[in-house]
Amino acid sequence: MDDFLIQGNAVCEEGNAALTSAGAGLDPTDQQSILSFVNDVLVPNLQGQIDALRALGYPDGDEQTLEAIYVDAEGVLDQAAADPTVVLSSEGAFADINTQLDDYGLTACAS
Repeated sequence: MDDFLIQGNAVCEEGNAALTSAGAGLDPTDQQSILSFVNDVLVPNLQGQIDALRALGYPDGDEQTLEAIYVDAEGVLDQAAADPTVVLSSEGAFADINTQLDDYGLTACAS
């Protein structure tokens, strides 16, 4: 499990760094650019992180736990793809998922 957590957190650290970099020049007052960022950057990046985590496999006995978290996260991503304001207007869109990831030990994925 330690190897999974090390590798999983590294996946999310890399993805989060890419998000930070991509969002560095974003004007928070420009609603259209924010919506484009969600559709074009945030959703694909987070889906890529989930895909990379799945590719790592599952620690013994944890497939159901992790898969449930991934499916919940993909549900939020689907909502955000359909309506990017879901992520903007609902600060807690990922709150439960982040808590579960943090509790599991994927702390870099919970941010």
